[in-house]
Amino acid sequence: MKALLAKEWLEKKRNLKWIWLPVIFAILGLTQPLMVKFLPEILKAVSGIENSDALLQMMGTQTSVSILGQTLASQFDQMGIIIFAVATMGCISADRSSGMLAFMMTKPLRVSSYLSAKWISEGLTAFCALLIGYLFSVYYTVALFGKVEWERIRPPLIRMFPYVL
Repeated sequence: MKALLAKEWLEKKRNLKWIWLPVIFAILGLTQPLMVKFLPEILKAVSGIENSDALLQMMGTQTSVSILGQTLASQFDQMGIIIFAVATMGCISADRSSGMLAFMMTKPLRVSSYLSAKWISEGLTAFCALLIGYLFSVYYTVALFGKVEWERIRPPLIRMFPYVL
């Protein structure tokens, strides 16, 4: 199992998945706080509505905790799952097309060990990307909207991770 996990890590290093996936999630994490902060100004500038203040009052005031909840619910829940699916859907077929799968199955290797190494590797990558994206969201939320208690940050992230797997 250790050798399979090392092989998976080497594959992630070669295709730079350990770089581009966290970068994408960092971008997703910072878009929600920035959008909530600057959307009222954008609506005032381009809306053409005479009473744009009424529209902004309908949006309500956003708290730091609600912005972080929106980040998990809208950015990571929808786009994040799609990005993870696209990033992982070819991991077994890539081994098959390169001949690595046939080579590995000639050894005394159980299919369950092979699949669990893939699953652990992809799960670890998903956890790191999700954590980095959420930390970017927390940083920008605190910078733009004020403090957030750590007790309110951890539970949603912990509940989100099994959903990603």
